[in-house]
Amino acid sequence: MLLGLAVWQACVSAGVVINEIHYAPADKTVPEEFVELYNDGPAVDISGWYFSEGIAYTFPEGTVIGSGEYLVVAQSPPTLVGIYGPIDAVFGPFGGRLSNDGERVVLRNAQGFVEDEVDYGIGFPWPTLGATEGCSMELVSPDLDNDLGGSWRISDPGLAQGAGALIEAEQTWRYFKGTQEPSVPMSAWRQLAFDDASWAGGRAAIGYGESFIKTTLGDMYGGYTTVYLRKTFTVTDPTVINRLTLAVRFDDGFNAWINGIFVAGNNVPGRELTFDRTASSAREDDAFAEFTLPPPAGYLVGGVNVLAVQLLNVTKSTSSDAFFDCRLFGASGAPRGPTPGARNSVYAANAAPQLRQASHFPAQPVSGEEVLITIKATDPDGVASVELHYQLVDPGAYIELSDAAYAANWTTIAMNDAGLDGDAAAGDAIFSATMPAGLQTHRRLVRFRFTAADTRGATINAPYADDPVPNFAYFVYDGVPAYHAAIQPGSADPARRMVVAHPPEVMASVPVYHLITKKSAAEDATWNSQYGGDLYPWRGTLVYDGEVYDHIRYRMRGGVWRYAMGKNMWKFNFWRNHRFRARDNYGRRYDTSWDKLNFSAIIQQGDYLHRGEQGLFESTGFRLFEIAGLEACKTHYLTFRIIAAADETGPTQYDGDFWGLYLAIEQMDGRFLDEHDLPDGNLYKMEGGTGELNNLGYAGVKDKSDLNAFMAALGARPSRTWWRANVELDRYYAYRSILEAIHHYDNGYGKNYFYYLNPLTERWTQYAWDLDLTWADNMFGNGEEPFKAAGVLGIAELGIEYKNRMREIRDLLYNTDQTHRMIEEYAAIVDPVPGEPALVSADRAHWDYHPVMVSSRVNPSKAGHGRFYQQAAAQGLPPTFQGMAGLMKNYVAARGAWIDGSIAADNAIPHRPTVTSLAAPGYPIDGLTFKASAFSDPQGSSTFGAMKWRAAEVTPAGAPAFDPANRRRYEITPAWQSPEMTAYQSEITIPSTALKIGRTYRVRVRMMDTTKRWSRWSEPIEFTTGAPAIPFPQQQWLRVTELMYHPADTPDLEFIELQNIGAEPVDLTPVSFTDGIEFAFAGSAVTTLGPGELVLVVRNLHVFSSSYDTAGMRIAGQYKKRLENAGERIHLVYGANATIQDFTYAGAWYPPADGGGYSIEIVDPRGPLSLWSDPNGWQASLVAGGTPGAPPGTAVGGRQRPGDANQDGRLDVSDAVAYLRYLFGATGLPAPCDGALNEGGNLALLDMNGDGRIDIADPAALLAYLFNHGPGHPLGTHCLRIEGCPSACR
Repeated sequence: MLLGLAVWQACVSAGVVINEIHYAPADKTVPEEFVELYNDGPAVDISGWYFSEGIAYTFPEGTVIGSGEYLVVAQSPPTLVGIYGPIDAVFGPFGGRLSNDGERVVLRNAQGFVEDEVDYGIGFPWPTLGATEGCSMELVSPDLDNDLGGSWRISDPGLAQGAGALIEAEQTWRYFKGTQEPSVPMSAWRQLAFDDASWAGGRAAIGYGESFIKTTLGDMYGGYTTVYLRKTFTVTDPTVINRLTLAVRFDDGFNAWINGIFVAGNNVPGRELTFDRTASSAREDDAFAEFTLPPPAGYLVGGVNVLAVQLLNVTKSTSSDAFFDCRLFGASGAPRGPTPGARNSVYAANAAPQLRQASHFPAQPVSGEEVLITIKATDPDGVASVELHYQLVDPGAYIELSDAAYAANWTTIAMNDAGLDGDAAAGDAIFSATMPAGLQTHRRLVRFRFTAADTRGATINAPYADDPVPNFAYFVYDGVPAYHAAIQPGSADPARRMVVAHPPEVMASVPVYHLITKKSAAEDATWNSQYGGDLYPWRGTLVYDGEVYDHIRYRMRGGVWRYAMGKNMWKFNFWRNHRFRARDNYGRRYDTSWDKLNFSAIIQQGDYLHRGEQGLFESTGFRLFEIAGLEACKTHYLTFRIIAAADETGPTQYDGDFWGLYLAIEQMDGRFLDEHDLPDGNLYKMEGGTGELNNLGYAGVKDKSDLNAFMAALGARPSRTWWRANVELDRYYAYRSILEAIHHYDNGYGKNYFYYLNPLTERWTQYAWDLDLTWADNMFGNGEEPFKAAGVLGIAELGIEYKNRMREIRDLLYNTDQTHRMIEEYAAIVDPVPGEPALVSADRAHWDYHPVMVSSRVNPSKAGHGRFYQQAAAQGLPPTFQGMAGLMKNYVAARGAWIDGSIAADNAIPHRPTVTSLAAPGYPIDGLTFKASAFSDPQGSSTFGAMKWRAAEVTPAGAPAFDPANRRRYEITPAWQSPEMTAYQSEITIPSTALKIGRTYRVRVRMMDTTKRWSRWSEPIEFTTGAPAIPFPQQQWLRVTELMYHPADTPDLEFIELQNIGAEPVDLTPVSFTDGIEFAFAGSAVTTLGPGELVLVVRNLHVFSSSYDTAGMRIAGQYKKRLENAGERIHLVYGANATIQDFTYAGAWYPPADGGGYSIEIVDPRGPLSLWSDPNGWQASLVAGGTPGAPPGTAVGGRQRPGDANQDGRLDVSDAVAYLRYLFGATGLPAPCDGALNEGGNLALLDMNGDGRIDIADPAALLAYLFNHGPGHPLGTHCLRIEGCPSACR
């Protein structure tokens, strides 16, 4: 726990801890999340306490948590009680939701100080939650530090001794095909007495489409969606069983009953489902998922029992598989969690050592390099031993988790904390072991894990038993080698048979992804098996960015053409506690980690003649959708290498690790919604006239009733009103415009798009998917997606709006300027110097004449030899990758002209206006004035409806802000735009705060008539902004004067002080901090600062106000982020980027300010700006706590905590003793403030009960306050100024 300031110590007990967190219910639509508190100390009044992070809840007045009591804060108290039964103290509902990815949960007292916090995660050192079992995270003991992951366990104490397996896997079941109801009434088949003698019998797994199925239902695909199954089992004595666990291997959903009582279900829209219903979504997992069943006393009987199961497939005619098998376990012992309001199921009086900070150095070693492996281990009883176990996995000898060699091939060595064998410091609780240099060989995978024991014999392994990846790992790699290859080995043409060297720097010029796997697995997955299902049958290890993703699963992706092209598309599935952390083409991590990783093979279907565009079609297509205003998949290039053989290179250029150039494409699922800041709603992948849930929203329906109703309404060709109420039309216009621009017509047959229902707006959006067959008129499809087919664009008003948007996209994005630059941007990533060896030429050499391309493993029309760059050559362009890029540029010109003459054509729109500049030379940012031509319209000059201006940043090559290492900026994204101006105004001045100095912009104007038709945007004026002619007043007069960057007790007391050193008021509205902290004064509590006045921005206003006397202070508000203790850059700006101050401080300048409780104050606020980065320009504050709100160097003094008799800054029992010494001591104590004890500052400070005198009643009042919930001092309990007293607190 984080112990706050003395006021916190005085007010409350330290015994209240966060004891259990339930953030991952089995069903995300059921609001059963909760946070449990436990009080391990005396009773505490927690009135006004609140959760400030993680969840939002404030405890009401009169809330007391007694000693040894539990208190639960629930997402929905009625729901929680309905699931878990009566709970003594349950509060709520709380606001927000707990994150399944981990977050900080902070409990604060009424004064705002942190009482307890847990910054939890998923995976080591934290428990791994999130599977279907719906367990919580429980604290092993309240005596442990609950902000350490090792203090927590998943709420399953493990199966105890008991009845064991009641039903094993692969047993014989009775089953009934769901072509009709299996019984009348519908529920009779679930009962024990039901006669299933007429049903078929078969061994599980039962279903179709997978190799492990023992009983194949050959008629299920296209025939029926449900199967009914029954299995009897015998229980001798049901009283010895208090726990039942059902482990189910299923696809796609199921409901289960024991003796007619419902016990479990998953991925289904309800319990009472007819024979023709379907599962909620497709499920891509063949592992057994565990479900904790309700307490069995209510339904389990002695003798024969029956488990009845209804299996549901997601669709009748498009699902590749369906199956069912299960195991049923009975046990006695501690019940499984969650345990709201009760003792944790994992409680242990002696917990095993707490492990964390497992690491190895270097992160990715090279051959012959020692590797230091460390882990931190602590235990209240002392750590007796820590052992390291390691396993070597050599190239060509991959070991899967299920292989016998995985369990057997481990070597154990002792770790030490004695400062030996690489251990950095003795006794620091960090245990170390050095892996000898000889163990590190090129391309070797090294797995490791730990065992620790305390002095009382409790042991623990890391990773934990709940972790699906039971080891850590590192990868030894010496670097990507050169690749030597010819276009066509053995060709009669010398140029084609010439071997070209692609140097290592080329081969590693984009991220390199390594898959370590068995050779047979890789070849079966990509060629031999022709597996068409949705599971992930193959296992391997993916290495990227120095991180090892061990024991992942993979398969090929795609539909009918999954195995057609030879170079096929891959899909990887990651574990929930080790999701994939990808980076974009410029090395920046995406905001969200990925559950799935999709590879596009970027090799076009050969019969369409566009092979060789090598990812340009998809990468630019998704980017166009995105910047046109429709969220779209992130993409990035990568080099793919597979380590499946002992040798890195083979006898031919087609052998070895190198597998070519690929494009990673973001999966459209719940992680996609998170990445693009979309609310958690239902997201459907559309195919075959229906949709499958790729994400179930928190408030979403499971039975597709929302989708079905929407599609039914579409079929009725709805009205304009319906479209506006139910569809995000602006997004649709962007979708349809880019669809037309790139010819994404392969969505006209009920596939290659997604539907998303935004739960906040309750409107639907259609999203683009599968963009390979684009950028050419000969590509497959008719483009008749459902919205268009439903007539949306035939409604006159909506058709006008769509044409307006199409013309706007033509002017600002899809044209031979902007889209050409985008094509060049992406082409340069993989072919930076045309004509020189590049990844595109290496990829072409590997695949154009690869033997598999003419083998029986491919579709001859789609694969084939010599098909790279055919269409470029046919169009008279160079037969190269750059020729294919040129082909795309030509298509933009031709397609754009076709759009202008058809889709966007409208003879009634206003004439295109023109713009002239009235700005001074150099375009100073404070004088950007432009003039528009007069409104002109075919219908006449009286039809003016509105006009609009815009300015957008562009980064053409040669622009000051152009940087090939960063994404280009495109004109479609505005930096500033005016509102729709309904009165004609010929001139406009762009606000000086809107644009950045030194950037290149384009300004345009357009005009609308009274029929809502917009003109084309004017031709642009392009310019680079200059500095203002005269510095802005804010630049001249606003200065940072004080920093409290490292408070002594809590970072919540940080603050920054600014002063207006000028003679006139300063407008703070356009001022903001952009580095160090984030804060904008616009909309804050202080927007104007008078001459000489000071203003504060603070980290936590509540805590600050509880600790300082804020009377008279100007506090603008709370900032985001926090100041770094070690020092960092502080950047204060006017407008977009006009610097007011830009300086860097260092934490070590003044030790009293570096955790000692003092601030640093600027010596001369009027001095040169260079002083702010100079330690000599600052000084430590004269008093502890600094002088917020007072001029620099002011010795304020007088800060006292009322009742603090012994002047130590806190309230505790020692103050009562000091009172007695003042009153009755033989020698006495000098009064703490000036004057007599019963006068002035002394009286104000020590009159605890407020009766106007100091006597024995005052220490009694203090003790009542401390230990019996009595009232505090009349002046409060926080620091304040008392005249005539010295400073004794902050």
